[in-house]
Amino acid sequence: MNHSKKTSALRIRTPQWSLGSGPAQDVVISTRCRIARNLPNYPFPWRCSDGLRKDIAEALLNCADRTGRLDDRSTAIRCDSLSHEQKYELMEYRSITRECLSGKNHQWFWPSINRNLSILINEEDHLRIQTIEPGFDLDRTENSSAEMAMAMEDSLRFAFSSEFGYLTASLANVGSAMRIGCLLHLPALTQFGDLPTLFGASQDVGCTIRGLYGEGSEGTGAFYQMSNRHCFGPAGSRNTAKVRSAVSILIDLEREARQKYYGSVDGAKKLEYDTQNALSKIFTMDLSQSNLMSYLSLLRLAVCQGILAGEIHETTQWIALAGMDRSLT
Repeated sequence: MNHSKKTSALRIRTPQWSLGSGPAQDVVISTRCRIARNLPNYPFPWRCSDGLRKDIAEALLNCADRTGRLDDRSTAIRCDSLSHEQKYELMEYRSITRECLSGKNHQWFWPSINRNLSILINEEDHLRIQTIEPGFDLDRTENSSAEMAMAMEDSLRFAFSSEFGYLTASLANVGSAMRIGCLLHLPALTQFGDLPTLFGASQDVGCTIRGLYGEGSEGTGAFYQMSNRHCFGPAGSRNTAKVRSAVSILIDLEREARQKYYGSVDGAKKLEYDTQNALSKIFTMDLSQSNLMSYLSLLRLAVCQGILAGEIHETTQWIALAGMDRSLT
């Protein structure tokens, strides 16, 4: 397969997961499953020579092509051919990571036509398979990524230890090499709840909390990512169960807090006043990214509570279009 397609004029497609509806979307914006794989007898990307990175990329691109799961209409994209603006746009949609800003040769991003399923090549690991679905949908998300991994493994061997499981650049990912998690919107618990205690309890059962854009970012505008902390063992089902349990508890607690503080007449009036104030500032002031995200968090809450007209799934676009704090990158 010829992977030398031009990408400088590429138009970044809006991923379908950011446009669609899903379960419990008032609290869970999206669910993501990421699976890492590495080729045996090659160093991890950060230790690879340029020639080895090229060999790895060619092997993985050809293997992914043989699966037919990314289809002929999609395009494999060389990350070093993307403009900075295109890279940031892909990061804002959580399609690529900061590692892809490095400008290293032979990094590739290949999304399916709807961009819910994609692969990254020569990032932290040789291969990252990722699926994102709207709402709280762990099963669909995990199955999509796992099926792609199995399809590629039908024709390509990956580094695996009978004792430890799949081998990865980070020890935290060794085992199933699968991270599954949810992007949460917790405005009521952020303002009125005891999030440190709740997050601590989640960590005790094997989950971890990150900011909106992953490791190194904070929970901006009451948006957080929760995923499994470790991947020990060859099977990922136990980790999925841990995330399901922790997120389900947070969904219930967030909904209870919203009802308690915004369900009364006085609470609804206060939220309506705050919403109008947020709208005024968004359209009349030059806001910092963190302030903008805080106001968008408030507007999303207002939509969920019926204070502001709109569909909940449409608010996902607001978050992406607001951009990210590029000082974090």
